[in-house]
Amino acid sequence: MATSEPRKSGGRADSSIVSMECIYELFEHCFKNPYKASSSDRKVDIIQKRCLHLLGKDYEVKDVSNKNGAISNHYPLDIYVPVAKVASQEIELSFLADQDLDKLRDLMVSCRLARCRQRFVVPVIFLENKYICRSATLASTAEILGRSGMEWIGLFASEETQSLHQEEDKFGGSGGGNDLLTTQRSQDIKLLKHLRVSLICDLMVENKMVKFGVPVTSSEKVDKGQRYHTDFDLVSIPYPGCEFFKEYRENDHLAQGLHYDWSQPMADADFNIPPGLCYRELNIAWDAYKSWDLVELTQNYMKFLIQSAILGEGGMLIHCVSGWDRTPLFVSLLRLSLWADGRVHQSLCASEILYLTVAYDWLLFGHQFLERISKGEAIFAFCFDFLQYITSSEYSVGRIDRRHSGMLFQTDSDLKLDDESIGITQESPTGNEMGQLGCSTSNALAYKKSHSQPSQPLSVNSHPSEQNYSSSYGSWQVVHCVSSSDFGQNHTEPSVQSDDDGPETSRHSRLTKVRRLFWETYRQFSEETSPSSTRSLTGLLSKIATSVGMGGNSSN
Repeated sequence: MATSEPRKSGGRADSSIVSMECIYELFEHCFKNPYKASSSDRKVDIIQKRCLHLLGKDYEVKDVSNKNGAISNHYPLDIYVPVAKVASQEIELSFLADQDLDKLRDLMVSCRLARCRQRFVVPVIFLENKYICRSATLASTAEILGRSGMEWIGLFASEETQSLHQEEDKFGGSGGGNDLLTTQRSQDIKLLKHLRVSLICDLMVENKMVKFGVPVTSSEKVDKGQRYHTDFDLVSIPYPGCEFFKEYRENDHLAQGLHYDWSQPMADADFNIPPGLCYRELNIAWDAYKSWDLVELTQNYMKFLIQSAILGEGGMLIHCVSGWDRTPLFVSLLRLSLWADGRVHQSLCASEILYLTVAYDWLLFGHQFLERISKGEAIFAFCFDFLQYITSSEYSVGRIDRRHSGMLFQTDSDLKLDDESIGITQESPTGNEMGQLGCSTSNALAYKKSHSQPSQPLSVNSHPSEQNYSSSYGSWQVVHCVSSSDFGQNHTEPSVQSDDDGPETSRHSRLTKVRRLFWETYRQFSEETSPSSTRSLTGLLSKIATSVGMGGNSSN
């Protein structure tokens, strides 16, 4: 039986568990090992546990088991749901904290076929008693029937699947064609309502994806029964798919000036934001979106999503087609932007938030690293490089708070995220820590060897525009967390050049640190795994960094 009352654990927080060696090892795993929950190994278990520890520094967390991919093969082994914010003096409880949490798990099971690739709605960010959620788009009738049939064919080979079908019977989950589609979408809507989602943001450029003349996915905006139109605000914000980011890579990782070809026949989804959600203060000419380059398009969508996350009456769902390329792009950017403002993960330093975002938002939710790298589709790299374009206060939650509530939000100095608390761990972990957390000695030495010469972050532009379930708690488990605290004297501030001494300097510094850490690690693996090219990425990065004054020999 699930526990309904979250508990805040006391005690002093540990020092950062994420060294640069751990980040190196995480990237190595991402680029060399495909992830599936049904075939995970000890390293995945370690990565998952580290994510739990990082989440637990600020939140009381409960998890639903997805052992062996029982519910979804492309989701984490344990899906973590923060139910209380415990980093501050007063505990901020989620509305899920005092509800029957077994019901949430049951709903996930009952509607697991409703969305493409069984990627149902999952809450991933807890913000002011609302959840930012992620998923894939709606599955077509053909996919629902196909996956249901395959499950029944393999029923006796999987105890987990057999258990799911027994539970599914409670919701009338069997039947054919339209009956099954209606049942699945009805249960999907129940899950959305249970999570109090009021806004659905669809990133697809298509109304529905069609292959060889056959619809293989659908979406809420073209649901024939209009089941989603009454209870949710449906936002269509078309955004280029992963294939477009091959152009970004071939353009030497320069995003400015790249335009998506909206005239393609398959790009039939129209931009649409309900009038009540077109925040006038954003002062954006939305009807000009097809003229925006990749930077401006992403910037404007981020402004809308940040505003909606803060001002929306309910939670928000973000999805693309499969939910593992464009979806983690925007989920990660939101998580990092809110972290830079001190609204989420306040106890984490730059290396920790980078680890959490790469591991949880990308790897454990099924981003296809090997396939994307082999095709040169650098959407993962774009995500973290784009941080340079949202460092100003224009993207700050504080500005929204002041504008709409008349209450002055805490300044950066008030957030108590000083240089030490957002520093980067320089001291290597002990052998015991490396053994427990997966930072092997051999990989640590490999990392140190590769860093014999100091590396610099990439700067694209010198003037960027601004199931074994717990017997105690049923299918859910209460995870004991550590409380937040200062990290002590073992953390030092890295040298980061800032061109802004204004009030957003702290935000600028935090996001710049994350971006710098990312590139220092990413460049090593992209050379090994990317398609052959005529120019060395490392040489390119060094050349660009030096030209904009961030290289070691710069006079600026």
